[in-house]
Amino acid sequence: MRSDWATPATVTDAVRRKWDSGQLLAALHAAPHDQTRLFPLRVRLPRPDRDELSNDFKAATAWARRLQDAAIANGWTLDTRRTNVPGLGMQPVPYAAIVPSGEVALALLSSAERKQAQVFASAIAVTECHPVIADAARAVALQRPHDVVAAGDAWALLLSAALWVADNPRPGVYVREIPVAGMHTKVVETNRALFGRLLETTTNPASVPVGAKTMEEKYGFRVPQRRVRIRGPRHVLGMQAGPGDADVTWPIPDLGAFIPSSDVTEVVVVENQTSFLVVPDAPNRLVIWGAGYGADELVASLPWLAHVRLHYWGDIDTHGFAILDAVRCAVEHTESVLMDVETLTAHRDFYVTEARQSTRELNNLTPNERRVLDGLRIGAWGPRVRLEQEFIRFDRVRAAFQQP
Repeated sequence: MRSDWATPATVTDAVRRKWDSGQLLAALHAAPHDQTRLFPLRVRLPRPDRDELSNDFKAATAWARRLQDAAIANGWTLDTRRTNVPGLGMQPVPYAAIVPSGEVALALLSSAERKQAQVFASAIAVTECHPVIADAARAVALQRPHDVVAAGDAWALLLSAALWVADNPRPGVYVREIPVAGMHTKVVETNRALFGRLLETTTNPASVPVGAKTMEEKYGFRVPQRRVRIRGPRHVLGMQAGPGDADVTWPIPDLGAFIPSSDVTEVVVVENQTSFLVVPDAPNRLVIWGAGYGADELVASLPWLAHVRLHYWGDIDTHGFAILDAVRCAVEHTESVLMDVETLTAHRDFYVTEARQSTRELNNLTPNERRVLDGLRIGAWGPRVRLEQEFIRFDRVRAAFQQP
């Protein structure tokens, strides 16, 4: 038998693809007229051509018999067509397998997959316990069946939470404060996309503000204030006198409203904690680390940066220059520091590989920065070279930030 002829596994593989896509789980619980969109499932069978039938009819006959035996054993059928075989006349040849129903399809899969199907069936049954949102919840489950299976017991909590939000639109509480027994932050964070879809289908669209993007913005949950970390002279940051700079964490709105004294003439924005800590102290310098807040968003929210010198220190890789470009788009007079060819080539022992380079067009780089970016993209120093800022020697850091 040729290796490219169909086997019973051909049918199972086709069914598994329907399982992986979620179509099989959905079809098992869809309305009868919707089930007909998938079943009966027709699976094309790679088969011997006429020459192969003629030259090796015995093998072809055995091949067809194995398929027929598998069909009988597993509840599917064969669509055969009569083919004119040279020297043998018209012979029946299997062209396709017909899987008649979702139940037959499910039986072809593993016990683990059948157990997941039971979990999904239980989840569908749970939706009926919430008649006000049952139809919408069922529709979500059929759209995202594997997400529902992954949620497990949390599905019931998500339904109760969605029902509470429907009854209490724009509640102004943190998600973890939704008064549902067993509800906690991880329930939503682990199933965020699924919960968002539930809210989308169970909430009055008119209550969603135009332009809202996050789940919290759309449905009126409270959001913890985003915070950034700042280092600088104690008196500038409202701290009592003491040794060394102050190191504080402020909400973004407070930092945006901050009006630095005339003593502050320089701000340095960095991308990680190590860099934040090693920038040398200076009497007129603030160092800011966004701690997960995008550098471009951060500087755009601080209008007082227009009146001070702004340095950005990022990784020397294509994404580092993309961030620099965005920061300079927000604050035009931004200067890069330690993102030059000399710094890059002095640290060859610390090169790592950038997983995927940014190809975005960058229009806010200086000629020298552009040369570094172009070199990175063409592999001038090796394929997809990346130098992370924390590996730059401290003597270079100290020299770069030395003030006259």
